[in-house]
Order: sequence, then C-alpha cells, then structure tokens
Amino acid sequence: MKLTTRLLALTLALVLAVGLATPASAAFSDVPAGAWYAADVGDVQKYGIIEGVGGDRFSPQGTLTLAQAITMTARIRGSGSATAPASGPWYQPYVDYLARTGICQPGEFGTDYDSPCPRLTMARLFDRVFPMRTEQTLNTVETIPDVADTAANQAVYHLYRQGILTGSDAYGTFHPDRAVTRAETAAILNRLLDASKRKTFSLQTAPVRTQRCVAIDPGHQSKANNQQEPIGPGASETKAKVTPGTYGKASGLHEYQLNLAVGLKLQKELESRGYRVVMTRTTHDVDLSNVQRTQIAVQAGADVLVRIHANGSTDASAHGAMTICMTPKSPYCAKLYPQSRKLSDAVLNGLCAATGSRKEGVWETDTMAGVNWSTIPVTIVELGYMTNQAEDLLMATEAYQTKLAKGMADGIDQYFAS
Repeated sequence: MKLTTRLLALTLALVLAVGLATPASAAFSDVPAGAWYAADVGDVQKYGIIEGVGGDRFSPQGTLTLAQAITMTARIRGSGSATAPASGPWYQPYVDYLARTGICQPGEFGTDYDSPCPRLTMARLFDRVFPMRTEQTLNTVETIPDVADTAANQAVYHLYRQGILTGSDAYGTFHPDRAVTRAETAAILNRLLDASKRKTFSLQTAPVRTQRCVAIDPGHQSKANNQQEPIGPGASETKAKVTPGTYGKASGLHEYQLNLAVGLKLQKELESRGYRVVMTRTTHDVDLSNVQRTQIAVQAGADVLVRIHANGSTDASAHGAMTICMTPKSPYCAKLYPQSRKLSDAVLNGLCAATGSRKEGVWETDTMAGVNWSTIPVTIVELGYMTNQAEDLLMATEAYQTKLAKGMADGIDQYFAS
C-alpha cells in the first residue's frame, strides 16, 4: 500500500528526532545496568525523546507529569528541541506545538502541568501520534471495563492489541487514573518506536486522524437565568442568558432533557468516528449563558459548534426539523456565513435522511446570541416540535434519538468532506 504524506511525515519526524538528539550521556546513576527498564531508558534517550531530571539522575520510579508527557509527545511528533521561553513555563513551547499541529489543545487534559499524568492521558496522547488502528482492527474493539469513553477505549484496546501495553489480563482493568512512572513510560515509548519500525500498524487507515473537533451544546438547563446579556458583540439589544425552553405536553419531557439525551448520543457517535468532541454540558445542573457556551467551544479549539434544540409552536400541527445560522449581512459574524450555512445544510440533510423528518429548511437570522457570539462555524439544530403530539412522543424514544444523532453525524461528516 502506498504510504501517505502523513506516514512519510511521521517517518521523517523520527529521523529528525534521531538527528537532533545529542549523543547518549553516561549511564544514569539511578538506573542499574540489570534493571528491567535499563535498555528502554537507554534506547529512548538516544532518540532525544526523554531526558534525565538533573545531574546524572533519571528518577525511574518518579511519577511522569503532564508537562513531561506533553513534551515527549511533541518530540515524537517531530518538534525536535525547543528553545526555553523568555517567560512562562519551560514546557510552553511544546504545548503550543501540539496545539498548532492539532494533536491536542492547551488545557485539554488539564491545566496543572506539574500534576501526575494518568495512564489514560498518556495512552491517548501517544495514540494520537502513533494511531494503532489497522484495516483489520478498526471495527474490532473490545470494551475495557473501566474505560467508558468510546475514543479512549479504542485507543487503549489497540495499544493492548499491538503489545504496547502489557501485564494485564486480556483487555482487563486498565486503571485509567493511576499515575505512570518514568520507567514505565520509557518502556512504552520504546515499544511504540519498535512497532513503528516494524510497521505493525498503518497510519493511513486511521479514522479522522486530523482530529477534527466538534463542540456540542445541548440547549437550555434545568433552571433558567433571566439576567440579560447582549445578543452580539457591541449590541445594545439584550436577551435572557438562558431560557427554560419548551416541553412535551404528551411525553412530559422537558426540552433541556431531550437536548442533552440527543447530545450525548451524538457525542458517542462522533467519537466512534474518530472526532474529538467538546460538550458544553453533560448534566442539567449548570448555569451557562449562550455567550459562555460559545466561549467554551472556541476556547477548546473546536472546528464547528452544533447547538441542539427542539421547537415549539402555538400551531399543534407544526412539525419537522430545521437548522439556524446567521445572515450574510450579520453585523456580528458575517464572515462565518458561508461555512455556517454549509454546516446547517449538511446537518439538516443528514438528520432528515436518517429520520424521515419533514425538512423545514435553514432559517437565517441575526437574533440568536448563541450564533452571533461564535467565532467558528455554527448551526442551531431544531430537532422537531415538542408541541406536536406525534413528533413529541417520537423524539422521546431512544430509537429515534439514536437516528437523530446518526443523521447529524452523517451531516457533519459531509460538511468536513466538502
């Protein structure tokens, strides 16, 4: 199979890592020659990926910190050595490098960079530069009992399959929150490097390795907030920060409950397709204004923002789905109109194709704070009418919610494909 540009880039990165590495120093005083990890420490040090902690010490039983894990990931990816910043923490250039290359966003795995790095964080970081998927194993993923997140489970499972993670019963308990020692890290890194040389995995078959990020905002919350905020940057007109939403008279379901149920299903569906997903909320007990919700999406480095809502009308016969975006002449974010309209069309088409729902079209308006404050492409999805008895009862079912999520994911796929 022909190597892709990405695989060639990684190969080059490894070559550069070797070229940039300084000659291996004398043996660390705290790494005995007969220690099980001694060879791993020596090999990884030669690649310039891991260093000592000062003097001639390696601190093999010391805990790997998040800053160290970030630094190692950046060096594997090909950053080489980084110049210490004039101000700020020593690891900042590596954090910035991973953000520029789309591997992970600042703060994605926490903001306390001196804290211990959990096993799951280490696995997810290393998996992003050494994706362990192959054509044979992409659709063969067994559940790791204590790794509930779909994307994380996939990463850990394939690391087990390739022999990178060892010492556990067949895909048994992973202990995702346990800290990792520096000796363990050296061994895992050395296995990854060895696997890359043997080409026992294929980068070009990994799903969405560009790490597209989708922010999902399940609209409303259990308690409204009637404090006012501007509907857009510089606007004199204001609206309530968050309204209570509608509810289903037939189902008894509140809109905020429906929105979150569908949002969590969309998260799971997107993560199974390889996307990184940011949720503005995962519980009902929050107090987030429309402006704050857009800020969460933007600050997380999301590529698009999908806001999930349900409709209501005084006309009980009204039914169907629609999406909402700004107008081409928006005084707040007109430059986002082409991409937001494309996203709105794609998501609506995917949703209606999956569910058979009536297509009401895309409503273009500059009255939505959750659109006007966004600086990334955005759409509001109106799933259907909770004031229509038949549609309300349908949306309350797990089966239909799953169809809604799959349809929206299909639309998101189409948006990025185009």
